Amino acid sequence: AEDEPLVREFTCGALELMGFQTVATSDGEEALEAFKKDPFRFRLALLDYTMPRRNGRETLLALQALRPDFPVVLCSGYSARECLGPLQDAPGAVRFLPKPYHLSDLRRVLSDLLGQGPAQS
Repeated sequence: AEDEPLVREFTCGALELMGFQTVATSDGEEALEAFKKDPFRFRLALLDYTMPRRNGRETLLALQALRPDFPVVLCSGYSARECLGPLQDAPGAVRFLPKPYHLSDLRRVLSDLLGQGPAQS
């Protein structure tokens, strides 16, 4: 979920190049609606921290309320401490990806989150 169209297009394109199928949404509310239709269809979520209607923190908590083990990447220009601090008790795996990010950064965080590398936030 990303409210900036250019960032959303870049991210979806990058994910598809890595072999992922994507569901692009423009805010957390749309992301939650898509997830509720079939929660086990998704391997992970990439969420912008600051979005209209439902921000990344609220969306993450709603997704993990439905699927506690669900992995999420929060993306933001804010610091990891600001974004992850309120999420210390989130039930599932959460990683932080600072904006702007490069394709290699995205690949590293996804590999880590999906169990193919060392744990990092």
